[in-house]
Amino acid sequence: MAQINNCSHCIILHSKTARDIGIEAARIDGLGALWESALYSDAEKAAFAYCDALTDGTQAGFEAYHVAATDHFSEQQIAELAAIVINMNLWTRLKLAQGAAPHRE
Repeated sequence: MAQINNCSHCIILHSKTARDIGIEAARIDGLGALWESALYSDAEKAAFAYCDALTDGTQAGFEAYHVAATDHFSEQQIAELAAIVINMNLWTRLKLAQGAAPHRE
């Protein structure tokens, strides 16, 4: 989401958090090419596609992403995923509106 929203502050923040909680570095670093990568399961790719489509906000063909997600997740899980995406997009936009950007120390 942060990549789509071009929020470097969020990308850096969430990449650091992912590393801190033990997510494999290759999985974090490989997100930019996740569609061509074997590091992510079909379920993860479906979740990323759903998140990207919801973040994009054009709703063009959104139903197909929802249907694809139902192959891997329950309606409750999809609703939770949507709530997280909506919340993170709100925070990303607020940070962008505040002029948040990474600074060199």
